[in-house]
Amino acid sequence: MYQMKYRLFIILFFILAISCQQNKTFRSIDSFRNSHIWTLAKLVQSEDTAKMREFVNSNPAIDIDELDSKFHKNLLIWAIFNGRYKSVESLLRLGADPNFIAFDGTTPLIYASRFLTSEYKADSRYIAILLKFGADPNKVTKDSVSGLKTNALDVAAITSIEYVKYLIEKGKADPFVKVNNISPVEQAVIQDQLEIVDYLISSSNVSLHIPSGTYGGGRTVYDILVKKHYPSDSDLYTLQQRILQLQTTVPN
Repeated sequence: MYQMKYRLFIILFFILAISCQQNKTFRSIDSFRNSHIWTLAKLVQSEDTAKMREFVNSNPAIDIDELDSKFHKNLLIWAIFNGRYKSVESLLRLGADPNFIAFDGTTPLIYASRFLTSEYKADSRYIAILLKFGADPNKVTKDSVSGLKTNALDVAAITSIEYVKYLIEKGKADPFVKVNNISPVEQAVIQDQLEIVDYLISSSNVSLHIPSGTYGGGRTVYDILVKKHYPSDSDLYTLQQRILQLQTTVPN
């Protein structure tokens, strides 16, 4: 058991390191420089949607989802990652795949579900437009390197209650889905997103009396929340106590 948890820790650390590195460098459009869509990439960067449309219509044989040479992602993901909403909408209208899956299991909707503006605020427009064009909020994907799985709600549960609500209420995302044996409510508890925990309980009747996929050993998500320590004068403490009181009774 210890070796398995240690291995999982190493894998997660590796993924986090790669992700942090990508966060620093995927801002540049230059990784598309040697692709067939370099001209389109520059138009995506500048959000010149009229010229984007003109380029695609004049080059019907191009693959609008061609990958960049460094991160192996498409322009749609680049546009979401870099907050180019006009380009995101234009790419989707021009035929970009809303359910594209990168080698690491990420999708446009997964990127949209963890997107924060430069002011660290949520922006549901990206999720909304992807759902409009057919993105599947219940798709579970796998990283081809680590073997770990992910999906949009799994990511949203540690990012923003706004995203969680949108995915469930508008996208009909399954609040009970487990990814790597971990449910959205457990993700939220671990990351101290108690507002999300409260929402999942009240809106979807999610229970905390379920086995923990993170710790195992008979522990439940309820047990994890019980052991959380928040300042007694904090909003988190108040919310924690209210949730624990509501979840005192173990369902049959």
